[in-house]
Amino acid sequence: MPAITREFQQHDGPVLSHVVFHVSVPRFTALVRAGEQPPSPVTGRALIDTGASSSCIDPWVTSSLGLEPHGTVPVHTPSTGDHPHLANQTDLSIIVPPAYRGDAPLVLGAVSALESRLLEHQNIHALIGRDVLARCTFLYEGAANRFVLSW
Repeated sequence: MPAITREFQQHDGPVLSHVVFHVSVPRFTALVRAGEQPPSPVTGRALIDTGASSSCIDPWVTSSLGLEPHGTVPVHTPSTGDHPHLANQTDLSIIVPPAYRGDAPLVLGAVSALESRLLEHQNIHALIGRDVLARCTFLYEGAANRFVLSW
């Protein structure tokens, strides 16, 4: 079972660097069949967030990949209270490179993610939510400032 073990600074938390974002596998296939060139993937940082039910991406990822939203979703956060805000929802692929050569990457070919403008202020491009973590094992060792993500 491939795994990533990382130590972190308390102010950063469990961040994965070098996460690859690309158009979803169905979108990639449709573009190729139509004779169009799919956009190049982009790489960024993603914070693992067990409090997020859905994964989120920064608008920079959306625009870099030419993604179009397929709808909006009301999002409740501690700061929105009873009045959720609407977030664009789009599909994309997320690839987490393995820690060791020869291990398989974590490949999620079609993740329905919400767009969030608040990520850039935290120096991250995505939140990895429970929708993705449901396919993994995540261990957070807060006292040791270390986490393990395996798939």
